[in-house]
Amino acid sequence: MKRKLFIGSSLEGGSIAEELKTKILEECGDWIEPKLWSEDKVFTLNESTFHSLIQSSREYEYGIFVATADDLRKKRWHITKTMRDNVLFEAGMFLGSLGLTRAFLLVDKKCALPSDYAGITLSIYNKTNLENKILEIIDSIKETQNSYKFSIIPSVALAVGYFENFIKLFAEQQKSEFVLNVLIPNSISDIKNQIDIHKSKTKSDNYGSARPIIYKSYTGELWDIPTNLSTLNSVIDIVTNTVEIGYNSKKEERIQYEIRNFAGTLEFLIFKNRKCKNNVIVKYLDI
Repeated sequence: MKRKLFIGSSLEGGSIAEELKTKILEECGDWIEPKLWSEDKVFTLNESTFHSLIQSSREYEYGIFVATADDLRKKRWHITKTMRDNVLFEAGMFLGSLGLTRAFLLVDKKCALPSDYAGITLSIYNKTNLENKILEIIDSIKETQNSYKFSIIPSVALAVGYFENFIKLFAEQQKSEFVLNVLIPNSISDIKNQIDIHKSKTKSDNYGSARPIIYKSYTGELWDIPTNLSTLNSVIDIVTNTVEIGYNSKKEERIQYEIRNFAGTLEFLIFKNRKCKNNVIVKYLDI
C-alpha cells in the first residue's frame, strides 16, 4: 500500500505543484501517492475546509507546500511580498502534525516569511535552481521510506500490545530456530473469516498447546493474523464521526493508513528485539 503525500499551493503556484507531483511520481511512484489540493476527493464536499484540513493532516503521511510571492504585506512601514494566508496556515498545520522530517515548505526567494519560521530549514528556490530544490525534498522523503511516524494513534497502541503480549511471548518460548510469518490483512472487517480461509488454503492447524496459539501449515510454515486489528473499525468510527451507512471512502483511507502504521510499528519492534529479529517476518496477506 502506498503512502499518501499532500501538495498544497495557491492557484498561482499550481504549475510548480504539478512539477512536484510529476517528479515525485518519477522518483517514488512505487511507494508514494501524491495528491494536489485541487484534485477530487482531497477536500470533501459539504464539509468545511478547516475540518477537511484537520482530517488530511492526520491521514496524509507527507506534506509539501509551495510558497509563491502572491500577496503584498505591509509591516512596520515596509511592504514585502508574501504567500497566501491559506498556504501558510496549511503548512503550519501539517508541520505541527507530521513534524519537520515529513512536512516541507518550498519557498520562492522573493517571498517573505513570518519570523516564526526562523531556524527551520526551508527549500528556497529561484528560476534556475527549482528542479534541484525539488529533488532535495524528494531525497529527504526517501530517507524515511523504511521508517514510520511513531505517535499515539490507535494502530501504534495495537501494534505494541500485539508485539508485547503475543509475538515476543511466543519468541521467548521457542527453544530452537524458528520463522514466524505475521500476515497483515488488507481488510479488517472480516479478519476471522480471512483466518479460516487461509487455514483451509494452507491446510493449517493450531501449533502447540501453550498460549499464544499460532498456526502451522502442512508445509511447516508458522503464521498468524493479528485479530486485534478488527478493533480499528470501532475506533475509527469515533474519530471520523460519520453518519453514513455503507462504504465510506474517507474511513477506508484512514483504515489503510492505520494498517500501514501497524505493520511499520511492528517491524520496528521486531527489529529492536534480539529474539524476534530475523525470525519474525511481517507480510501482507494474499487471499
